[in-house]
Amino acid sequence: METGIREKQLTAHISKRCTLLVCFLFSVLHSQGIGVSQRTADSLYADSLYIAGKNYYKLDDGGNAVLYLEKALELFEAGGFTKQIGVANNRLAMTYFDVFGDWKMAEKHWLKTMETREELKDSSGIARAKHYLGNVYTKMDSYKKAEGFYKESLEFWKAHDNVKKITQNLNSLGLLEKERERYYFAEKYFNQSLALLDESDNEKRAKVLNNLGYLAYSRDDYGKAHEYYIQSLNLYGDYFTHKDKVKILLNLGNVFSAYNDTASARVHYFKALELVEDHKENKALVFNNLGGYFAYQEHYDKGLDYLTKSLVIKEEIGDRKGIVNTLTNIGDLHNKKGEKEEARKYYMKARKQSLELGYIHGESQILFSLGSLELEEGEYDIAMKHFQEGVEKAKRLESDYFGYLFNEGLGDVFSAQERSDLSTKHYEDAIEHAEQIRRGIGLEKHRSSFMAGVMGVYRKLAHAQAELGAGDEAYHTYERMKARNLLDILDGAFLVFEDEMTPEEIEKEQLMESSLRNMNRKIGNFTFDAGTTRSLDSLVLEMRAARKEMDRFKSGLYFNHPELKRKTGEGEPIRTRDAVKLLKKNEAAVAYMVEEEMTTCFVLKREGRRKYTAKSFQLEITRDEIEEKTFDLLDDWGSGTSRWLYSRLIAPLKDELNGVTQLCLIPDSYLHNLPFHALKNGETKEYLIQEYTVYYVNSLSALEELRSFGTEGKEKLLALGNPDFGEEGVRTLRGKMGGLPATEDEVKAIGSIYADRARILTGTEANEEQFKNLAGNYGIIHLATHGVMDELNPMYSSILLTPDDENDGFLTAREILKMELNADLTVLSACETATGKLTEGEGMLGLSRAFFGAAVPALVASLWPVADESTRILMELFYREMKNGTRPAKALRHAQLTLMENKKYKHPFYWAPFIFIGDTE
Repeated sequence: METGIREKQLTAHISKRCTLLVCFLFSVLHSQGIGVSQRTADSLYADSLYIAGKNYYKLDDGGNAVLYLEKALELFEAGGFTKQIGVANNRLAMTYFDVFGDWKMAEKHWLKTMETREELKDSSGIARAKHYLGNVYTKMDSYKKAEGFYKESLEFWKAHDNVKKITQNLNSLGLLEKERERYYFAEKYFNQSLALLDESDNEKRAKVLNNLGYLAYSRDDYGKAHEYYIQSLNLYGDYFTHKDKVKILLNLGNVFSAYNDTASARVHYFKALELVEDHKENKALVFNNLGGYFAYQEHYDKGLDYLTKSLVIKEEIGDRKGIVNTLTNIGDLHNKKGEKEEARKYYMKARKQSLELGYIHGESQILFSLGSLELEEGEYDIAMKHFQEGVEKAKRLESDYFGYLFNEGLGDVFSAQERSDLSTKHYEDAIEHAEQIRRGIGLEKHRSSFMAGVMGVYRKLAHAQAELGAGDEAYHTYERMKARNLLDILDGAFLVFEDEMTPEEIEKEQLMESSLRNMNRKIGNFTFDAGTTRSLDSLVLEMRAARKEMDRFKSGLYFNHPELKRKTGEGEPIRTRDAVKLLKKNEAAVAYMVEEEMTTCFVLKREGRRKYTAKSFQLEITRDEIEEKTFDLLDDWGSGTSRWLYSRLIAPLKDELNGVTQLCLIPDSYLHNLPFHALKNGETKEYLIQEYTVYYVNSLSALEELRSFGTEGKEKLLALGNPDFGEEGVRTLRGKMGGLPATEDEVKAIGSIYADRARILTGTEANEEQFKNLAGNYGIIHLATHGVMDELNPMYSSILLTPDDENDGFLTAREILKMELNADLTVLSACETATGKLTEGEGMLGLSRAFFGAAVPALVASLWPVADESTRILMELFYREMKNGTRPAKALRHAQLTLMENKKYKHPFYWAPFIFIGDTE
C-alpha cells in the first residue's frame, strides 16, 4: 500500500511538469555533451528524475529528493547503467546525511557508490566516496574505520595536488580527532586546513572556524569558542543554510549556558528549533538541549518529553555518544525531581555505553552526576570514589570544567564530614580551575555571568577557612570572590581603544554607535499619534538587536586582537594584611557574605602600624530573610523592620566595634539595596549614621585601586541640571521621562556656593556634547537629571542629557567608561543611580561602576527615587561642608544629620537615599 501511495505522489508530480521538464532536460543533456539519440526513453526519464531529485536536495527538500532519486535509481538499475547507479546512490547518501542526518541510510548508499566506482575503476570517485564514508563512521563512532578512509582519500588528493580536497579531508580529520578527545591533533588538522584555504573562500573558512569553536568549547575555553562562532557567523553570509545556522545557534546557546546566561541560551535554542526541519541529527541535538533547559527550569514533563524524543532519534541514526549524553540528561532530570533510583538506572545505562565507547567526556559527566546523587544520599565514601575518579579523568582531558566540578564535589564530601582541613584544599583547586576558565572569556558581561555561577565555591572555601580560625585566609578568599571583574574594569582591561583597532574596525564601530544613537532618538521622540505606523515595542526590539550586534562586534575584536584578552585578570585581589593598611585606627571594615542559611561577617581593624585583627562572625540571618526584610524596609519604612535588621546585622558586632567612629561597609547580595546608615539601634533609638560615619565599597581591593588614582586637586565644579527633554519628555526603555525644573534650582544653588569656580549648565546647554567636552577639566562633577538603569545590559544604563546634533542625549555607562575624567568626586543627584543589575558576588553593575572605570575615585549616588526639595537642601548642605574643608564622606553625613533635624524631613525617605561609595580620602 505504501508503494502505491508513493507511485501516486510521483505520478501527480510528473503529470503536472512532465512536458516542460522533458524539454528542459533535452536542452541540458545537449549542453552537457550527452548524445540524446543514444539513450532510450527510460534512461531519459530516469535522468529527468535524477536531476529533479538533485534540485530538491539543493533546496533541502529531502522528502521529494528521496522520492525522485529512488525512482531514478530503480530505472538506472533496470537498465544496467553502472555510472548512473553510482551517481544516484551518491546523491541519495548525501540527502540522508545532509538533509535528514540519517547515517545508517547514508552508509548504505555510499557503500553502493563505492562498489560501482570500483567496478568502473573511477579512482577520484573512490577517493570522494571514502571521504564521505569517513564522515559517516565519525558520526557512528567507528573511529578507526573513519581514520582509514580519510587518510586514503587524503593521500590520493595529495598525489593529485587537489588543494580543495586536501583541506576538506584535513578538516574532517580534525573533527574525528576532536571526537576522539585528542584535542592537540584536532587543532593541528583544523589549522592546517585553514592555512590552505583561499582567503576568499568564506563558506569553507566559516566551517573550519566553527569547528575550531567547537574544539575550544570542548577545552572549556568558552571565550575563544564564542569568538570563533561569531567569526564563523560573520563569514557565512549568503552561504548560511538552515542546517548550518542550527549548528551555530546550538553552539552559541551552549556557550551562553556555560556563561550561566540561561536566558540567552534559551533564545538560541528556540531559534534553532524554528529552523531544524527534518534533519535528524540536528533535531536530536535541539531536543536534547531544550530538554536539559526545561529540566533546569524544573519543567520536568516538558523536559522529559524533549529528551525522550532526542533519545529515539539518536537510537534510530546510531548516534552512540549522543545516546550517552541524553541518557545522562534524563538521569539528571529524575535526580532533580528526587527520583533517585530512576536516576541511578539511567546513569548506569549511560555509563555502560560510555565505557564501551571509551567516551571519556561522557563518562566524566556521568561520574559527576553519580557522585552528586550519592552525596545527597549521604553515601560519602561512594561519592568520594566517583569524584576522585573524576579528578583523574579531568586531568586526562585537561578539562578545567571537570576539574572545577570534581574538586568542588570532593570539597562538599569532606565538608559534610566536618573535615574542613581537607575540604579547603579541594575548594582551592576548584577555584583555580574556575578562574582559568574565566581568564579566557572576553566580554565583561559574559565574565560576570560566568562568575555568578561559580560564586558558591568561594563562599564554601571562605566558610571552611573561617571554621578553622583562619580569618586572614577567609577574608582573602572573600576578596577574590568580590574583586576580580571590578579590578579588570578599574584597570581598563575590558576597553578596546581606537589605537588598538584597525581603521576598518574604527569605522565599523562608529557606524554601529551612530545606529544606536539614531535608535535612541527614535525611541526618545516616539509619540502615539494616529499616523504612527510602527509600535514602540518594535523600536525596542530593534534597539536590543542593534546592541547584540555591537556585542558581537566587540567579541570579534578579541578574536582579531588576542593580546587584548591578556590584559584581563592581571589585577590581583588584596591580601588581608595589606587591606587593613587602608583603614584608619578608628575605622573598621565590615564585610558581609550572604549564604542560604546564615550570613558570615568579617570585621577588619587596624590596631597599630603593623598589628591588626581580622575576625569572622556567623550572623543568624538567611538570604531569604535579607531579601524579604530589605523589601519591607524600602516599602513602608516600618521602624520594627529597621530595628530587626540592626539586631541581626550590626548588634552582634558591637563589642568588636568599640572605639570605632567610621565604618567601611562591603555589602553582598541583596544587602547592596539596603541603606545600612538608616538602620535603627533598638536600644539607643539612634540610626547607624548617628553612631558612625558610613561609606560603602565593593571590596577593599577595589578601594586600593580607587585610592591609587590619586587626586587631581581641582576645586572647580561642573554641574548639569534640568536638561531640555522637550514638551513631550523623552521615552526610554523604562518609560517616559519628563523635565526636572527643581534640579535647575539645585545646580544654581550649588553654583552660588562655588561662585567663579563653578560652570552651571541647564536646559539646552546641559547636553551630551558639552559634558563630553568639558567634564575632563573639573574636579567635581554634579549631574542632576534622570538615571535610567538597564538590567539586561548594564553597560547601556544611562544618564539623560539634552540631545544635540551628534549625540542622542543618552550618556551610557559604556561611553562613560571610555572617557578620561579627572574628577575626584562625581555626584549623581538622580533617582536610583547607586542601583543597577545585582550580580552574584560582584554587586551592582551600572552607572556607579562606569564612573569608577573612568578613574573617578569617589561617588555620591542614590538608592531610590528622591524628593526634589529635600534633595536641593541636602546638596546645598553637602557642598557647604565640603567648601569649608570637610572630607566628602563626612560632609555627606553632616548634611544628612542636619536635614534629619528638620521635622519636615526627619523620615529616612528624605535624608537616607544618598550613599557615599569609594575613596573617602
